[in-house]
Amino acid sequence: MTATTITPAMARHIEHWPTDRLRPNARNARTHSPEQVAQIAASIVEFGFVNPILVDSNAGIIAGHGRLLAALKLGLVEVPVVVPGFWRRLGRPPIWVKSY
Repeated sequence: MTATTITPAMARHIEHWPTDRLRPNARNARTHSPEQVAQIAASIVEFGFVNPILVDSNAGIIAGHGRLLAALKLGLVEVPVVVPGFWRRLGRPPIWVKSY
């Protein structure tokens, strides 16, 4: 019997980009207080960067502005990102992008 590993499609498409490559969306409706950014940073320290930043193909942030602020607070020079265009190649629509 051979071992089979199942890796979620998104996990195979996580990339690591320099923080200075990412462009926050000026129209982002969510704001993060310094306390919230500190909480996110503490979570990244304790658990790791478990939720990648969602970016478009032009490096614009779709979701994850607070995670970027926390990464910068921690002095991280790169962060995990996902570009949702890969779902189209898999034949699945990026439904969650419509909600942002």
